[in-house]
Amino acid sequence: MATVITFGNFKGGVGKTTSACMTSILLAEKGYKTLHVDFDPQADSTEFLANVHDYELKEDYISLFESLKEDRSLKRAIISIADNLSLLPSGADLVGYERLVHEIVGDREGTEHFVLDAFLTEVRADYDVIVIDVPPTLNVYNSNALLASDAVVVVMKTQRKSLNATRKYLNFIEELNEVRKHYDYNILKVAGVLPYLQKKSSPLDDEIIKAANEEFSELLFEKHILERERIKRYDEEGISFKQMDVHDKNVFKMYRDVTEELLQRLNK
Repeated sequence: MATVITFGNFKGGVGKTTSACMTSILLAEKGYKTLHVDFDPQADSTEFLANVHDYELKEDYISLFESLKEDRSLKRAIISIADNLSLLPSGADLVGYERLVHEIVGDREGTEHFVLDAFLTEVRADYDVIVIDVPPTLNVYNSNALLASDAVVVVMKTQRKSLNATRKYLNFIEELNEVRKHYDYNILKVAGVLPYLQKKSSPLDDEIIKAANEEFSELLFEKHILERERIKRYDEEGISFKQMDVHDKNVFKMYRDVTEELLQRLNK
């Protein structure tokens, strides 16, 4: 049965999607059968993973939302893009998800938060890990993803606004855990706060990391992500896995270290 992990924050541009995608890639590389769920109408995860693996998405590909709306199932939208790695692709049509949720639950108040969880149930047994990428907003996407998850990684860029958004996201998780208790769900585990540094050894980065360490303590990942130009190229050019240069290898080592720590935090 899959462990479901959401990567989130209420602040955009913090490296959340990249971290979620790289984690999915490296979990698959380690032999974990992984499903990546792009639960954001911007579909950045979909484009990133397709480009990285040189997978050509057809113009009429079936999106997560289309499969849900037409079949009341996710299975038809799932595509295999690499060994051990499958993708539930998103699209702009996902903006209709909230309306679809209300069509499904009707007047059963409170159950609107559990729709994604119900649909993921039919595929959980097919995977070891399910990674969900969500938009950086307080909405039905985040509540549905977090209530379908076993754990969450909060990605925090070393900016004051991102630190504040991380606090708000953790508070939101606490509120949702009260909902989970009410419905006899297990408490959502915060796997950790993952720092995404803008620059190596800059005074601002050091200041934010110090503040985060004081506030979040053991929740803060020991391994950090450093923003690199090479990562931006992956979204445009993909990755030649057989011809990696030193910059590629450094990026992958950085994310492998984070993925290893995540697995340790999840006791996997």
